[in-house]
Amino acid sequence: MKKLSLSACLGLSLIFVGCSDQSAAPVTDADPGLGTPDIAVSDTQPEVVPAAEAKPDQPAPDQGQLRKLTVGDKAPALSLAAVVQGAPVGDFEQGNVYVVEFWATWCGPCLQSMPHISALQDQYSEKVQFIGITDEDAPTVDAFMNRQATEAGQNWSEMLTYTIARDQGTETGAAWMQAAGRSGIPCAFIVGSTGNVEWIGHPMEIDEPLNQVVNGTWDTTAYREEMLEEEKVRLAFDSANTEIGAAVEAGDFAGAVKILDRLMNNYQDDARLRTSLQMSRLRLLKGGQMEQEYNSYAAVVIDENFDNPNLLNEVAWTIAAELQEYRDLDLALKAARQAAELTKEEDPSILDTTARIFFEQGRPDVAVAWQEKAVAYAPQDAEIAATLQQYQEAVSSPQGDDSEQKRPKRNKN
Repeated sequence: MKKLSLSACLGLSLIFVGCSDQSAAPVTDADPGLGTPDIAVSDTQPEVVPAAEAKPDQPAPDQGQLRKLTVGDKAPALSLAAVVQGAPVGDFEQGNVYVVEFWATWCGPCLQSMPHISALQDQYSEKVQFIGITDEDAPTVDAFMNRQATEAGQNWSEMLTYTIARDQGTETGAAWMQAAGRSGIPCAFIVGSTGNVEWIGHPMEIDEPLNQVVNGTWDTTAYREEMLEEEKVRLAFDSANTEIGAAVEAGDFAGAVKILDRLMNNYQDDARLRTSLQMSRLRLLKGGQMEQEYNSYAAVVIDENFDNPNLLNEVAWTIAAELQEYRDLDLALKAARQAAELTKEEDPSILDTTARIFFEQGRPDVAVAWQEKAVAYAPQDAEIAATLQQYQEAVSSPQGDDSEQKRPKRNKN
């Protein structure tokens, strides 16, 4: 069973995954949106995803230069080739509220958010017009609309209750997405009753901003200032990410850690950023095979995040199953047992991790008991079941001190 991804396990505002450039091939990527920036770290090979267009030798632009389209600006016109389904689309009328959302048929996160958008269209009825725009061609979109969307047999044309439209080439995408510096989809824009852009972000985070815009309580100025400040932070992270990538490609993991440490010093008072940076630092230490440092720093991270079961689980698994020479299994067990307690011993991944630690400690009988719990909560997981069999065989046929021979070979990442 795989461990949760970094963004998911931290419970940060980056929990919503998006897809990269709308006109590109279907490659999933984290959409930075307005949430916490992330440092892309590979712990198994010297490859770091560079930040788009980020150049460390360029100073951060002034606030007024951060975006060509931002909150408070007049909404650009929509240039559409066709309305595929739903209400017709005209000019933005004063007094009305609109949501313009960019998506693609190949984008999994887009499809996951579509039922939510449909529910919001039903909720707001004639108060808000939702418009989903893709730059794909007519045959592709038409085929998608006729595909099955639900287990009950509904196709997408039956399930979607808002307007679906095709871009005129990439004109609308350029005027909105590119102008706003957005490359990840799905991405939604709220256009308020004045015809100005009021909010930009992932459609799964739109509920409260939309409610306030509709009710007339939305503070556009405050949100704009917040967004511009977060953009500055993102630029700093992009620059650091590029430097870290260069260091890792050169095999200088220690240097990469130093770059990350400088960034951590700048944001040490921000709890959200600190947690994300801590996990990135651990992955760099693991990638550089600095295992004693990994264990020492993991102790700090565990103590500071003792209420985060998924983070504890990821760190515990890494120590027990992925480090090679130096493993503080007592520390791993501390983290795993706390994660199990926080989840009432009902999370099969955490139970599986706890079993693995006991197995690594030379206690296969205890490992079997914990793995049996994991199987009970994930009876369809073949890997968890196979691991239980390995532990049972170790109990029935002990192999002395040859722990490497008994050690399961699979990893969860």
